[in-house]
Amino acid sequence: MKTKLITLLIAIFAIFGSAYAQDKVLNIYKGNTIISTYEVSDIDSIKFETAHNGHLYVDLALSVKWATCNVGATSPEAYGDYFAWGETTTKSSYTLSNYNYTSNPTTLPLSADAANVNWGGNWRMPTKAEQEELINNCNWEFTVRNGVNGYKVTSKINGNSIFIPSAGFRDGNNLNDAGSRGYYWTSSLVTTYIEFAYYLSIFPNRVFIDDYSHIYGFTVRPVCE
Repeated sequence: MKTKLITLLIAIFAIFGSAYAQDKVLNIYKGNTIISTYEVSDIDSIKFETAHNGHLYVDLALSVKWATCNVGATSPEAYGDYFAWGETTTKSSYTLSNYNYTSNPTTLPLSADAANVNWGGNWRMPTKAEQEELINNCNWEFTVRNGVNGYKVTSKINGNSIFIPSAGFRDGNNLNDAGSRGYYWTSSLVTTYIEFAYYLSIFPNRVFIDDYSHIYGFTVRPVCE
């Protein structure tokens, strides 16, 4: 695999260094079949990125890998979808009367895990301990990415980073605090008050673990093993 990668990189660099790049195409093969073709003159850069079950992740040298996007998002700065704790689909309004998850497990099973149900594979919501690990082992810089407020989260161990947007939360029909705060569910129940679950709370100058009622629509940033 390493030899194939090196060979591919050498070929790519040779193409880009050629004066005849405008006449070249880059074919991507699986076996003997071309699965994608690109005009070299249309390519700005090539990146080899890591993914699981079709979704990109970053290795921050922690106990789990962190996704680059929220569930329902197609870019790191996009807010994505909002879920009540234990629910796996979105809805137009988030209220006590339409909350439909009646169990109170210490940790959500995969069948009630919005990350696993929507992304499959080994993706799941992080536990409280895994969010605490992210807080304690990374540098958090409040910044703006493509016009969106959020945090650049950089590993103190290997220097890799992810972006977490201040996506706010949904209460009833309303989106609150978007652009100023972020609310990211864990899969962990508050066992001393089972109507609440833990979540990652991000302010412009503070990041911490808090707890809140299950019924509200929070965003989800998945992890995988």
